Amino acid sequence: WLKARGGSWLEPCQDPLLQAMQLPWIVSLCVLGLYFVTERCLALKISNRTCAICNLGHDSSNAPVLMIRGRSDGTGRVLLEMLDAMAVAAKLDIKFAGSSYTNTQLDMQPHGHLLTETVPMALGISDFSEVIKNKHPRKTIECDFSGTAGCAAVGEGWSNRTEAASWVARVNDMQHQLTDAEWKKGLEAAWTPHFLKALRSQAIAGLKERSLFLNSSKTLEPGSPTIAMHLRRGDVGTDPSWYTPDKYYESMIDRISRTYPKASIHIWSEGPRAKFARFEHRGVHVHLNDHPIDALASLASAQILVGAKGSFSHYAKVLNTNCVIVSKAEIDFMLGRNANWIDGDDDQSSQFAKRLSSCVDRL
Repeated sequence: WLKARGGSWLEPCQDPLLQAMQLPWIVSLCVLGLYFVTERCLALKISNRTCAICNLGHDSSNAPVLMIRGRSDGTGRVLLEMLDAMAVAAKLDIKFAGSSYTNTQLDMQPHGHLLTETVPMALGISDFSEVIKNKHPRKTIECDFSGTAGCAAVGEGWSNRTEAASWVARVNDMQHQLTDAEWKKGLEAAWTPHFLKALRSQAIAGLKERSLFLNSSKTLEPGSPTIAMHLRRGDVGTDPSWYTPDKYYESMIDRISRTYPKASIHIWSEGPRAKFARFEHRGVHVHLNDHPIDALASLASAQILVGAKGSFSHYAKVLNTNCVIVSKAEIDFMLGRNANWIDGDDDQSSQFAKRLSSCVDRL
């Protein structure tokens, strides 16, 4: 038909009608090509998110790798025990090979989401098999980081029993001794500034795209920092060892609002909305039953974070390098204390406000 109208496949078409017909197709093909190129680049970027903090130790064929026995409870506790093991492995200059799970355990869904989905996303990696496995590599030290069972040498490749016993003793000494105080001290020694820097770099890179605060198009007014609170409610009752009462958060809302009256406050939690009406009546934005990674990303990136007792909240505080408000009970629960942590139990309002504003001003 083109030739009949005096045109050619190889020559630019001069017919106005055909030019009009060709333009949408050309635009569509360009857009489609750009889409596939962009998707391919993003896929390559995501697929390359490997576990750098698993491999901080020296790569040696003679050295063993460290694994831990996987837990079957909440996402936060699973994460922190993995991180404890990664820190210990880095301190001993060996590699962390993952947590061992049975095939049945791999189907666990704490907080309604597969462990094999949430754990790698929380660590900023793409392949769960780097940290969750159902078999041991050769020459492995396997430990129980949730109790006092200690470690054992498993797998093949050990030169003799003396070598195996020596490595078990080294990991045991770092992991825990007979008392909780010594166990905590050993892990604190493993969470070095180098390890923390590597952890934050890896995790934040994967989380930032899911943060409410980092992906908001709204421009913040001066004096309006982003504020996030974590209320642990979904997996606890009113046990004082795990439960932080509402009155603590209400008091914190009052204290922060006096310093930053224009700022919006966001709460992340689980449960029926009726139980959070008291906060919504105060103008607080309540996010309930979100994907745990969305909650973690926002908590970790908020300019002011008020957390809760528990491992999930602790992980958010470790990642957050801005201004973190913690209670005495939380400090007792957690390892160490970062310079950006502010005492939430300080009854002197003027001192609390001064510390908080000084911290925010440095951001």
